[in-house]
Amino acid sequence: MTEYIYFELNDRKLKINKENSEDIWIWKENKKPYWYRPSLSIDKKGYFTLRIGAKFLKHHRVVFYAHNQDWDIYFEPLKNMIDHKDQNKQNNNSDNLRVATPQQNNWNRDTNNIQGYCWDKRDKKWRALITVNKKIKHLGLFATEEMAHLAYLIAKEKYHPDW
Repeated sequence: MTEYIYFELNDRKLKINKENSEDIWIWKENKKPYWYRPSLSIDKKGYFTLRIGAKFLKHHRVVFYAHNQDWDIYFEPLKNMIDHKDQNKQNNNSDNLRVATPQQNNWNRDTNNIQGYCWDKRDKKWRALITVNKKIKHLGLFATEEMAHLAYLIAKEKYHPDW
């Protein structure tokens, strides 16, 4: 039997499947009340969104809220982020979501797309860098691009271990 979590959001009653986050329903109050499934759309950044009442909300925030109703879904979304552990913006299963600061959320970006190094014209070498507590930490100068990238990945393990 399917288990649902029941909750309220934007003066609407909702229910969401505990196992399948895409199985979400909203209660429609009229002469013949009924449950309906809202359509999920994808925004320009690749996140699922849905409309609840007059508001459009990111699906992962709604899923996280359903499982953690003491968390304030409306509190400064740009500072009160929900991070996808596996970096997949469309994997909104509750075990893949966690609260994160903007810095932590940034740490979890795909390391294949983050270099963590740049070419230093003055020294004619590759400079590796990492941000720790909003400060840039210099990791060294390297003869090859691969060595600079490796230095960044090692530092990422050290300074951002859980991300």
